[in-house]
Amino acid sequence: MKIRIPFAVSFVFLLALAAYLGLADLHYIHDKVLHFVMFFLCTANFYWIFDTRSVKLLFKLTFGLCTVAASIGSEFAQHLINPKRVFDLWDIAANVSGSILALLGSVYYHIILLQQLKRARYLALAQPTELQDINVLASDVADFEIPSEEASRVPTRSATPQ
Repeated sequence: MKIRIPFAVSFVFLLALAAYLGLADLHYIHDKVLHFVMFFLCTANFYWIFDTRSVKLLFKLTFGLCTVAASIGSEFAQHLINPKRVFDLWDIAANVSGSILALLGSVYYHIILLQQLKRARYLALAQPTELQDINVLASDVADFEIPSEEASRVPTRSATPQ
């Protein structure tokens, strides 16, 4: 499993920004929107840091670290580090919903990418002559009709056992 450096750098930047916004003595009008957006961006970035084809592994790792640990733990840590900040369950709800939405979108996009990669590999392995043969066979089958004499010899299933 390789690490994608641009995603790792942007994740560290977003994490520093989220820590500053969460721990500073700042008051925002749309606090819940800010929580939602920050956890959406952090989760989406974290998902794409690791270059692997295992969607299940990335889902479990991202869900455990970003959605559960960071979304819920950040609210507790924020209150412990800065006592002026008030613990709020709605902040946790905004964190979790932003994280889950980013995770579902990333998993969906990752599955589509893997399907396209699989299709491209299959087409790269197929020889052009094989593809032409398949097209010829497909057109032959489409034009094929059973003559009436042979149709009577085709075994059919009767309703009563013999």
